[in-house]
Amino acid sequence: MNKILEDQEVPDSWRKATITMIPKEGQDPKNVKNYRPISLLNSDYKIFTTILAERMKEFLNDWIGEEQTGFLAKRQMKDNVREIINILEYYEFTKKDELALLTIDMEKAFDNLNWDFFKLLISELDMGYKFKNAINQIYDKQEANIKINSLDSQNFKICKGTRQGCPLSPLLFIFSLEILLRNIREDPRLKGAKIRKYNYKFRAFADDLICIIDDPINTVQFWLNKIKEFGKVSGLRINSEKTMLLPKNLTKLRQEELVKVSGIQVRKKIKYLGIILTARNSQLLENNYDYKWKEIKKDLDRWKYANLSLLGRISVIKMTILPKLLFLFQNIPIIRSTQRFRNWNKEINKFIWGGKKPRIKRIYMIDDKKRGGLGLPDLQLYHDACGLIWVKDWSTLGNNRIITLEGIGLRAGWHAYLWYGKKLTEKNFGNHFIRSSLLKIWEKYKNKLYQKTPRWISPLEACQRREIGGEIWPRYNDILIKENGRYILKSQEDINNKFGKVGWFQYIQLKEYYNKDKILGFEEKETFWDKIMKLEKKQISIIYTKLLEWETETVPIKENMIKWAQNLGETIYLGEWEKAWNSRLKLTYAIELKENWIKMFHRWYLTPQRIANFNKKNSNKCWKCKDQVGTFFHCWWTCKEAKSYWKKIQQEIQKILQINIELNPKYFLLGMLDIKSDKNKEILFSYLTTAARIVYASYWKKKETPKLSCWLNKVLEIMNMDKLTYLLKNNYGIPKKQTNWDAIKKYLRERKMRVLI
Repeated sequence: MNKILEDQEVPDSWRKATITMIPKEGQDPKNVKNYRPISLLNSDYKIFTTILAERMKEFLNDWIGEEQTGFLAKRQMKDNVREIINILEYYEFTKKDELALLTIDMEKAFDNLNWDFFKLLISELDMGYKFKNAINQIYDKQEANIKINSLDSQNFKICKGTRQGCPLSPLLFIFSLEILLRNIREDPRLKGAKIRKYNYKFRAFADDLICIIDDPINTVQFWLNKIKEFGKVSGLRINSEKTMLLPKNLTKLRQEELVKVSGIQVRKKIKYLGIILTARNSQLLENNYDYKWKEIKKDLDRWKYANLSLLGRISVIKMTILPKLLFLFQNIPIIRSTQRFRNWNKEINKFIWGGKKPRIKRIYMIDDKKRGGLGLPDLQLYHDACGLIWVKDWSTLGNNRIITLEGIGLRAGWHAYLWYGKKLTEKNFGNHFIRSSLLKIWEKYKNKLYQKTPRWISPLEACQRREIGGEIWPRYNDILIKENGRYILKSQEDINNKFGKVGWFQYIQLKEYYNKDKILGFEEKETFWDKIMKLEKKQISIIYTKLLEWETETVPIKENMIKWAQNLGETIYLGEWEKAWNSRLKLTYAIELKENWIKMFHRWYLTPQRIANFNKKNSNKCWKCKDQVGTFFHCWWTCKEAKSYWKKIQQEIQKILQINIELNPKYFLLGMLDIKSDKNKEILFSYLTTAARIVYASYWKKKETPKLSCWLNKVLEIMNMDKLTYLLKNNYGIPKKQTNWDAIKKYLRERKMRVLI
């Protein structure tokens, strides 16, 4: 690889690609255009280009403008959408100015990029002798073949385009496109939305380019000519059929004139980065959330008859429904009404419970598995978590382009609305579709986030953010010192030594805010939100976990824990429950076993007593003894038939494990037996009792109890499940000690049962 950097030719195998054709979903498979080519490249080549790509990213992060968010660290697609919907909101506010959003579709953009163009660009920018050599060698000679019906076609040459599947490919593309974007930024004829000191002209995510065109009738041709000129040297060209215009504040006659001038069709709706946009943001909910939910509803209706377990249905929600909605939550967290979430939850409940009454309360369903919940996603909490990430920019005062645009028309700074309740005296804040939604989310959790004044608050930004006009605002962290356990405001001279812009009037304002805030006091320690303000990765999951903790904090001791404690006649501490949940759920991948543990804890099973409460015609007597009231604990334990069954199980387990075990429901029904001297026996006991509960539940409404042979057959199944779990975990690189089943195998051989493992 080092020799390639010194201008040696790459191996022939690196130049070749095998192309496999994948049919596009929902398209006519007889039409060749409806197939998507996927290229398979040499593994050594991909390792080499991954190294080059990591080096190239360091350069591109500084060189490429912030409007391009594709494939670079700390840049996100949501910023593109956020800026565009704020632009639409701004033009909704001004009314008089005309605007058009031009979504550019480049025809086979990655496949048509001219090699000479980016090679020359690398040379002109002097990106390094070795890097230039590597790119020249990779993009010198290339060939590919197509695999169809397991047969390879003849090789054919490739002379343009970046290589599909190559780690360098997207970087070379955005690197080349930046030349066009720089020309657009610098050309005064290309008028964007000029708002304060920022000129909003475009946003890009790789080749998904959207242009913000002010006075479109007079300037749109300049934009199109600029892009066509770039295409002549780069090889990129506009696909006129898929390129569209979304007009704002243009009458119908003016729209017709725009079509004549540009030759581009005007649309009432356009799709940008998966979000359907219209001229009015008030239609975002209907066009995106309602439209997406109709698709989801069709899926749920189609899947509801599938033979899925409880955990399987929850997994369906996690793996198929949540990602679709989470994409919208990240890009447009603007749902203000809780009614929409309530309606969604009803549909999800119907799917999970098959249209029947839920047997487990929703608050327990959404709780974390570590606390005995089932981990069902709470859609509203995910939405709020995404909204708080947007609010984070208001508190950090980062992402200046966006918060400047989002703050148009406000008389105070962001911190006035976040902390000082300025919204109550300024109704204009709520007239903005995005701001009002985000502030509602913040206010919902504000008191949980802070009991005292945060030290990231900037009083000057709050009261007059446009007076000083600085990029860095003095916050309480900067202007307070601690003396004798109290926070004291620094002198004007000390503050000016760092910021240099605080005059006598601003200092009086600081004193006024400080005197009010010190009554409440200032936060001493770093809070959860302080940490979030510094966080760059895993923001959604971390915020969601905290919101879920707050949502379920009223039920740390679940009703079922109390009922079990009453049945057992002893207190079971929360630590014991958590140990049982966490240790057992990690034992196996087998859904049947996990569900049994969950069902026992949540007292899932319908008893004669409960059924009689639903319908008075039904008897409340136990199905097995026909004598006592069939409560949950009676059916599982105190019934004479059940007692006899568990006594047999106890005797057999003692023979297998060669230890004495008390016949205690805490051990046999809940599996809370701690054998400190031998963890393997503890695991085996858990499996043996689980098998006993599963077969007992299969005889739930029958008069008789299961025979020992049924139990032993289930034990054999679990043995195989445990072996598969061990193999799968090893395959995934998860360390797991293999369970020693010798004691059970010996017992089975003594009973002359065949062991298949």
